[in-house]
Amino acid sequence: MPIEQKYYHPEIKWYHKINPLWWFRNIDDPMPPDNPKFNRLIAKSWTIKILKFIMPKKAAIWIWWNLKRNTLHNFTGYVIGVAGRDIIKKGDYPNDRFNPTGKGYNKLWVIYKCKHLPITLYLPFISYISPKRRWYIGWNDSGFLSAELKFTKHKGG
Repeated sequence: MPIEQKYYHPEIKWYHKINPLWWFRNIDDPMPPDNPKFNRLIAKSWTIKILKFIMPKKAAIWIWWNLKRNTLHNFTGYVIGVAGRDIIKKGDYPNDRFNPTGKGYNKLWVIYKCKHLPITLYLPFISYISPKRRWYIGWNDSGFLSAELKFTKHKGG
């Protein structure tokens, strides 16, 4: 059964989308959080340690947040993605990124109907999960083009 998803998002102008510098920013979460867990994470980052030699700590954290952690966030979501737009999700488990049983594939289509042109985009997404690995590729349930591959460490014994 298709699921319609409506979004509210700040207005993104056409000149943002053609600006390569804007592609690297994060319009959804522009500033890094100020909490102990995040502070411990960045304290271990070798990138932050190097950047702190050439600039103030706050600037180093901002650069790390926008260029390392969220590389091309705006590009994958708002230039080639359909994040922030009204979409319809249709597939096996449209509300889940992975198969909720914990094993197997999840395939879905993210469907976007252009408001100003008679065009409908069908954007694919596929994911797989097993006890040893999980991966996905395509336009995810939020409209971002993304990919991930993670392996689970085997505990011997």
